Amino acid sequence: MEDANFYFKKVKNLDENLIKNLTTGKPSFVEHSWQYEMPKFDRTIMVYINSFGEVQINFPDLYDKEFMKEIAKLIKKVYGVLKVGGYGVDEYDGEEELEIYQPKSMREISPIWSANLFTPSEVQKYGREKLLKAPCEVIEEWEDGAIFMMIHRDKFSSTYEERKKLREYLEAK
Repeated sequence: MEDANFYFKKVKNLDENLIKNLTTGKPSFVEHSWQYEMPKFDRTIMVYINSFGEVQINFPDLYDKEFMKEIAKLIKKVYGVLKVGGYGVDEYDGEEELEIYQPKSMREISPIWSANLFTPSEVQKYGREKLLKAPCEVIEEWEDGAIFMMIHRDKFSSTYEERKKLREYLEAK
């Protein structure tokens, strides 16, 4: 089973208690991390502030539609506090991009990955109608106008060709 991650863009002067309060509050094994219980799936998810200052959600990519719905709900909860966009990847997504572009990190490659969250200002940049018609199995428009999308409904992983197709559609690198 592979791990997947969702990364929210960095928030300046983030009060880590805002994130801690969305979880059980129990510390996880990494500094600045807390557990989020998902008893229906017998899983504990880790939510933490990574070394780049981003809020990161780490979870197993179970290839299960219902589990991914719950992960999307957690992403929505965190977004409700942070109000920043982000992206999600499986642990092996990006290997081809790393070979092609040879960046220092995946953060330099593209803002578009297997799962994407666009804030209302980013929705304006790309165009609401365009985002709502993107080649993705999951597209949700949230109350404040943010749009969340996943290439696949049951997993965070995708192929390089699928990510390339979405990037070309959105005219992103």
